[in-house]
Order: sequence, then C-alpha cells, then structure tokens
Amino acid sequence: MLLIIFAVILLIFGIVFGISAAIMGRNLKRARNPRAFKLLKKRRRNTVFLTLVSFSVSVALLLSYALPIYRMNAMKNGGYDLVQTYAAVLKNSGKDKAYLYLPVQIVPYGDSFAVSNGRNEWFSYETVETAENTEEQKWLYQCNKTLGVSKINLSGQQAIEIHLGEDGRLYVNGSFPYMKYDSNQKVYSGVLAKHVSDFYCSGNTLYYLTDDNKLYALGYNEYGQMGDATNRNKTAPVFIMDDVISLSGSATHAMFIDHFGNLYATGNNSDSGLGDGTMTNASSPQKIMGGVQSAAVGNFFSVILAQNGDVYTCGRNTSGQCGNGTKNGTAKPVKIGEGAKKIAASGDSAAYMTEDGKVFAWGKNGEKCLVNDDTAYLNTPTLVAENAYDIAFNNNSLAVLTRARTVSVSGSNRTDTKSLFQNILELNADVPDEYKSPFTEEDKLDISELGK
Repeated sequence: MLLIIFAVILLIFGIVFGISAAIMGRNLKRARNPRAFKLLKKRRRNTVFLTLVSFSVSVALLLSYALPIYRMNAMKNGGYDLVQTYAAVLKNSGKDKAYLYLPVQIVPYGDSFAVSNGRNEWFSYETVETAENTEEQKWLYQCNKTLGVSKINLSGQQAIEIHLGEDGRLYVNGSFPYMKYDSNQKVYSGVLAKHVSDFYCSGNTLYYLTDDNKLYALGYNEYGQMGDATNRNKTAPVFIMDDVISLSGSATHAMFIDHFGNLYATGNNSDSGLGDGTMTNASSPQKIMGGVQSAAVGNFFSVILAQNGDVYTCGRNTSGQCGNGTKNGTAKPVKIGEGAKKIAASGDSAAYMTEDGKVFAWGKNGEKCLVNDDTAYLNTPTLVAENAYDIAFNNNSLAVLTRARTVSVSGSNRTDTKSLFQNILELNADVPDEYKSPFTEEDKLDISELGK
C-alpha cells in the first residue's frame, strides 16, 4: 500500500512539474530580456527533467506492484498445474531448465501437503472438476516466496488464516479461541508483524521469528507454552528470546533452537515431553541439550535430531511415540536412531529420514498411516519407505517426496486404501546424480553422549 501511495504522489508531482514546464514554455516566447530568457530556459529544462523522472519512477513502481499480482491471478485463474508446467518446460526448454520445476520440499498445508520447486514456487494438491464432470487431484499454484511457505491453520472451533508474505509481513485473519482478556477477544484482520522470516501456529498459540532471529508469541498460554514466564493468554505479540533459528510446537508445549545448537523447551510437562528430567510445567524456555539440529513436537512427546544425525525422543509413550521398544515414557531424551537427515512428528506418530533415503516411522497407526493393517502402533522405528528426498507428517498422514520427484501419501490423505503409499504426483523425472539436495552437508560434531 505504501508503494502505491508513493507512486501516486510521484505521479502528482510529475503532473505539477509538467504543467509548470508548459507555463514556462509560454513565458519563454514572451521574454524580452536576454538574461531572463536564459534563466527561464534553464529552469524549464530542469523542470522537464523532473517531470520525466517523476513519471518514470511512478510507472516503474506501479508496474512492480501490478505485474506480480497479474502473474499470480493468471496462474490461479488459468489452473496453473505443476505437472503440466513441468511437461511444457521439459518439451520447450530442455531438461536443464526443467529441473527447476521439480519439487524439492514437502510440508504440511491445511489438512494436506504442499510442495515447492526449484523456482521457489509453492503448490498444494486440490480436488478439481474436469471438463468431463469428474473429479481429479491437481497440484495448483499457491504462491511464490523467498522466506517460507504460506500456511492456513484451523484453530479449535474457529478458523484463523495465517500467511507469511514475500515482503516479510505476517498476515492474520480471524481469532484464537480462548484468547479472552476479561470480556474482550482480539480479532485480527491484516498485518500482525513485519520483517518475519518464519512462523508456527500450534493449537491456539502462534510463534514467529523476525529477520534478526527474535522469537515472539501470542495466543493461548495456559501451560506456559509461549515461554514468556507467565500462564496468561496474550492478545498481542510478546518477545520470548533472542538468537532463535528454528521452532516447533504442539497445543501444549514448544521447542526452540538457537544459533549455537542449544535446544530449549517450554510448556506442559505432565509426561516429561520437555525432556528436562521432570514432570513440572515450565513457563519460560528451559535448556535441554546442545548440539541439536532440529526438533519436532507431537502430543506430549518430542523428537530431537542431533547435529551428528542421531535421533532422540522423550515424553509420553502410550502408543509407542518414543519408539524405544516399550510403552514406558522417558523423562530425558533417549537415542532411538542414527544417520538421520530430517525428522517429522504429528499427533501421536513420528518419522525420520536417513541420508540414503530410508524412512523409519513409529507411534500410533491412525488411519493406517504407518502400516496397512490393523496394527495399533509401532513402538520402534520401522522402515516404511525408501528412496526418499523429503518427508512430512500431518494429521495421521505421512508424505514422502521421492528422489524421482513423485509424491506419495499414506493414512488420511490417500484415497486408495489398498496400498500404503499412494502416488498423488507423478512426474517420471530422470533426475541426474548431480542434482543438489535441499540439505547441505556440514561438519558434524561428535555429540554421541547427548541425551544420556
């Protein structure tokens, strides 16, 4: 909006300068004094220059605002489809450029999943009607971003939409249930924060990171999951801590990782999901361990990925969520796997992906998301897929992005109950060996004693 206002102001200035130049041109014809003529001519020349600059900058600003909107609307209205786009580019531009359109990351999105390609364009799959009045699933364009994926969260009985714009603005529409101060409940509509790099909405609590790695939170805070040293709900963002680079949370507790690889946890700890060795809730971030790469939080349990690839769990284990081979929970992180590249958790289930593309999963087998039988749960990490490039867990559904750039889902997101993982995106891509992985190789520290 500020961009448009500035462009309009420049346009008005350009018009004023143009009128002034025209008036000066008339006065030049009437000038009799040579000195006055020379001075007026110089002023007119400068005014014409200012007119051209004002008009040029104004038009450039308006185009920079309008073209992306036009492009996005054209993609949406035209049914911009990932498979069709890939096929067209492959045919017209050759394989090298076509690889930019292949999926490189998969994340939870609403009740399903979204993927991004090498051009940082994000797609989600939706059921659409064809010309023959039949329904089919298509991957439709959602947004183009440099900072993260747009997310939509359904929170309790009310819907709240949260979107991180390409300009770093966090847009929120709706309200968080249970966020009442006395008789007032905050309803958001518009920009909540600027300079945002990432966010996470869990249950009724919203966390977000700014460009300078500051963590803020607002919303439901009964268990102290916001980490602001209180148990009071917040209708406005409050600062939590500095130097945060990663965050994950559930409806009752959250975990943060700082620049130095230190893991912090806050919130409900009735089942020791924080991993601090106690069952006492924490209303401010408690340091759990160092040398951590990422964390994934489920219902009253946590999964931790160390920088050396080891996988740790802690917390509730009634459905095998801790993957330690028993139904006994653990008060501190216990190692259950190694060689991992990525972890994922949702509800009472979790999974990790190894460097060679193997996917191991454990926990509750809701909607048959882990194995295609009546097994209630798996209490140890079990191989469920191979040749994986990325994974994501969401609402009793596990999604696997393969190295061939196909996307397969299990559980609540599949429509064919006869197979465990059903392909919902098939590109038949012949991916070269030199194609870069989304995960960067880094020197790994010897932290084998962590969690013991």
